[in-house]
Amino acid sequence: MSKCTFVRLPLIVLLALVACVPNIAPPAATAIPPTSLPTLAPTQTTAPTPVASAGPVYSLAFSPDGKTIAAAGHSQIRLQDAKTGQVFKMLEGHTSFVWGVAWSPDGNVLASASQDGTVRLWDAKTYQELNTLDATWSFCVAWSPNGKRLATGSQSGKIYLWDAETGKLSREMAGPTVSPIISISWSPDGRLIAAGQLDGVIQLWNVGVGYPLESLIWNKESRSDVNGLAWSPNGRILASAHQDGQVRLWDMEKKQLLHTLEGHAGWARGVAWSPSGLILVSSGEDGTVRVWDVRAGKSLSTLKDQPTPVWSVAWSPDGKQIVAGNGLYERTTPPGQVMMWATSSLALTVDPAPTATPDVPFETVSFTTEDNVTLSATLFGRGKLAVILAHQGTEGTDQQSWQPFARVLADKGYAALTLDFRGRGQSQGYLQTSQLIQDLNAAIQFLRGRGYQRIVCMGASMGGTACLRAALDHNLAGLAVIASPMSLGSPTATEPDELSRLKLPKLYICTENDRYSPVIPQMKQMFELSPEPKQEQFFPGTVHGTELFDTEYGDEFTNLLVNFLERLR
Repeated sequence: MSKCTFVRLPLIVLLALVACVPNIAPPAATAIPPTSLPTLAPTQTTAPTPVASAGPVYSLAFSPDGKTIAAAGHSQIRLQDAKTGQVFKMLEGHTSFVWGVAWSPDGNVLASASQDGTVRLWDAKTYQELNTLDATWSFCVAWSPNGKRLATGSQSGKIYLWDAETGKLSREMAGPTVSPIISISWSPDGRLIAAGQLDGVIQLWNVGVGYPLESLIWNKESRSDVNGLAWSPNGRILASAHQDGQVRLWDMEKKQLLHTLEGHAGWARGVAWSPSGLILVSSGEDGTVRVWDVRAGKSLSTLKDQPTPVWSVAWSPDGKQIVAGNGLYERTTPPGQVMMWATSSLALTVDPAPTATPDVPFETVSFTTEDNVTLSATLFGRGKLAVILAHQGTEGTDQQSWQPFARVLADKGYAALTLDFRGRGQSQGYLQTSQLIQDLNAAIQFLRGRGYQRIVCMGASMGGTACLRAALDHNLAGLAVIASPMSLGSPTATEPDELSRLKLPKLYICTENDRYSPVIPQMKQMFELSPEPKQEQFFPGTVHGTELFDTEYGDEFTNLLVNFLERLR
């Protein structure tokens, strides 16, 4: 989780929250009025011994194991025992407001974003500072799902992507509008970043290529700062907290507003989801922490009702605790409190909701290539036909780019294998595009060892090039190539005169103006020189490979792939 905050002082103050979220789709884009419910006091409140740099708790985050709470305010981060609330360590080094904190997925590193122009990385075992990133005035920070990169949102309106291991800046992303980014959240599949702006716009960024795909705007005539953001685990829903007191839920497939929850009398500051994904908790400047049954669209409880603004909120990984941080605006006030509730005492019972996507079986697997490189992969579902999904090479892309589609296939009765090519994701080695055929050979051998005799290979960009070579070297049931060149260097290469040997069913897909323009004539040549059966589809636009899933043609692209497989059954 991570967040940062925004208030109007003599000095601007910002807050945003990044948190784990659910598998549900609420019913309609209707406003839910507040209901009269009992106010429940926290089971515990905690504050450290007063220190010189007092101030509100602008940001809260549970460690992945749920044992530690990181609470950030002015210039310091305090670490608290999640059971007792006792402060056992103060992290010092920042010289101004700390707006966001976030733990790495493995819990080994804590990142903090500050107005002092730095993002600091802290060793979670020794509590020593590991690195200081020159990030400019930063309001928020979020880790990529694989823990390899950090995203920070800045006062200048830019997003900075950092290599978490080296601390080096890997990409600087600037959108079409310039507005401070006050909240940020990374999608569970690692492909998209949602950035909440001071002007009320939520920009959706494609991480691989570094440009915004779309903007979510509720009301163009009325700005409402985006103070908090949180994705659902399956990436289908995004929750946002706003200046007008509303909490909004967005359908991330249709890019439309699904639902509006109303109850806060002042600015809504943060949002966090229960691990079950059935309940949402929000915090606000009106001093309340509100709990919502999202599927039913009703308020369940008001946990705290007081005049002190509540800036931040978080839900423990095991679902047993809710915590929230409060405090007054000025840095000279006493330290803000961390309020703690045991969920078992709150009677937060809701009826089970149908999931937005099927719950399909999957397992994390690994296998080793002929040149002794261990690859990480995920096998979804079961079926007589197995599909290998090979990812493209744009920066930051790995097997997660295919995983939403893999779940669709698993639900339809296919086995789907996504893999990280060498040097990507969790796989060992470093990326050598000329050796990718060895990675696919290992994947095919793995599936054969699991008893799958009929295998289809689908690949985008460099993944499609490797699939093309694999179709010539193996007896496959089908081949889909998406925006790929014919050669990446021997042995991952195909000569034009070899295409006549491709007797299996083939599907070639590209966009009409793919930004990697050399692939367009090569895709056309593949189709022309390949024998029947074959199919070709060019979509409008300039996006590359599996980026098609995130466009208005995403459903058509998905159906095209599924229908191709259906004919192979």
